[in-house]
Amino acid sequence: MTLDEKYSVLDTISNIITKKYKKEKDFLFLNTRRREVCDLRKIFFYMATEFTKMSLQTIGNYSQYRGREKPHNHASILYSAARVKDWMSVDKSYSDEVEELRNEIKYYVDYEQYIFDEANVYKKNIAKKAYEEDDLWFIERVSKITDKLYENKNLADILADKINEVITIHKRNEGLHQATQEDTRLGVV
Repeated sequence: MTLDEKYSVLDTISNIITKKYKKEKDFLFLNTRRREVCDLRKIFFYMATEFTKMSLQTIGNYSQYRGREKPHNHASILYSAARVKDWMSVDKSYSDEVEELRNEIKYYVDYEQYIFDEANVYKKNIAKKAYEEDDLWFIERVSKITDKLYENKNLADILADKINEVITIHKRNEGLHQATQEDTRLGVV
């Protein structure tokens, strides 16, 4: 798993926060203690601990991945998340603001998880069919087709439509040849 894949949820969280507050992409991870940056970074750490099962160290390492000189340590992350919870319990407008962000992040994180789960279903289905197939010639052809599809992903939709069209025509033609006098309700003259 690459770092981009590993940090995809954290990317989503940081992008939503920076977009909402109209800041640049790496604003949360500037090497500064300015209040404006620190407050948003605290929200990021709070959301990261809420929406991921990553270790605190992994979340801290993300700061360095996004351009900070050194990663945040686990204590900074815990402190930040606790501060956000404390502020939410005291300030109703702040709580509403964070809750609104939370709902938006939840939507995107849940959607990404849904896509990941659906992709795994298809992968398992393909692997199962390939594993059960005994015809080496067929497996070789499927492998070559798969390679070509990966090279030309935009052709996958066109190919799927053409295959469905051929199957539909084939089924229609089979139905015509199998019709009897009784099926057509034509009598014998």
